[in-house]
Amino acid sequence: LIPRVFVRRSFPSIPRKKYCQTHKYLDFLNEILVCSVSIDASGPRSLRTMLVKFKRNVLSRIGAACMAIFLCISLFRFNSQMSDEEHIDDFKRDKRQILDIIEEPAEIPYTKDCPLKLLQDSTEFMNYFKKLEGVCVDWRAYGKGDGLKYICMDPVFNIKPGNCNVLSFGINNEWSFDDEMDKFGCKVYAFDPTMKKEDHNRSENIQFFKLGIGSIDGKQKVGMDNSWSMERVNRYETILKNLRLTDVPIDYVKMDVEYSEIDFLADMFISSPQLFKNIKQIGMEVHHGYDDKGLGHNSFFQMFWLAFQLLKCQGFKVIYIRPNGPWHEVVWGLYKDWS
Repeated sequence: LIPRVFVRRSFPSIPRKKYCQTHKYLDFLNEILVCSVSIDASGPRSLRTMLVKFKRNVLSRIGAACMAIFLCISLFRFNSQMSDEEHIDDFKRDKRQILDIIEEPAEIPYTKDCPLKLLQDSTEFMNYFKKLEGVCVDWRAYGKGDGLKYICMDPVFNIKPGNCNVLSFGINNEWSFDDEMDKFGCKVYAFDPTMKKEDHNRSENIQFFKLGIGSIDGKQKVGMDNSWSMERVNRYETILKNLRLTDVPIDYVKMDVEYSEIDFLADMFISSPQLFKNIKQIGMEVHHGYDDKGLGHNSFFQMFWLAFQLLKCQGFKVIYIRPNGPWHEVVWGLYKDWS
């Protein structure tokens, strides 16, 4: 039902039946995928129900499985440092959540009109950063050094001084971008849970929050490699609610958050896709690394590849690309009537 190559590519070495604390999400999903290939009538009712629904739409079932993988890997990053008791409790809850996602593929909008293609190799992934999908004439640079970001000021985006909103995730004491957006006339909401500063107003137009972006409302792993810590984060939807910006156009979302962009994207695609329609541009440093040979279940290439396709299905086009060490700075623009 689900192609065997998909199972082998995504889960090359995970045990089929034994759940363990550190890989509980992936083990659980692997069990579902493997069972879905050869399940018989005696299988669990939830899986039988899932397969009946899967038969209705091939695109829906593959898309739903991809979405579940995306969520699982994001959640795994957060849970890798939890206690045994926390793992057991969370496993029960997340098992139900993942089943809900897979059992109702028809409710996932991306899978109906959005073809999702599996990544074949690292070359295909890196080629993504060589082609623009949209054209911008009026580029403006804001900030300096590591804080330098580019915003397209073409009339189509209708970004006006005195009537614009910027969400800036990841400051690291580099305020040049935020200060220049303040001078331009935008209201800036800045977020960083790792700075030793409490919530405060940097200026009349800049509000700072000691808070990160994540896939939960609570504490989540923040940082790269060994330089990480458990910090307070909120989901994008929660942040907008607290700022009373849920139904307000967001002119620019700046994101330099050391892997937390995966958590943001996974949560948005699965829980709050409707919020994308209010974002004019997303400027993100994509922390994908140099190479992911093997493209296994924990490959950042695979995760970002899925995210790139889903962003395109939401209407976003790549309008700017700039290499930045092993990473890439990318700006996506949503072309629609913003008047």
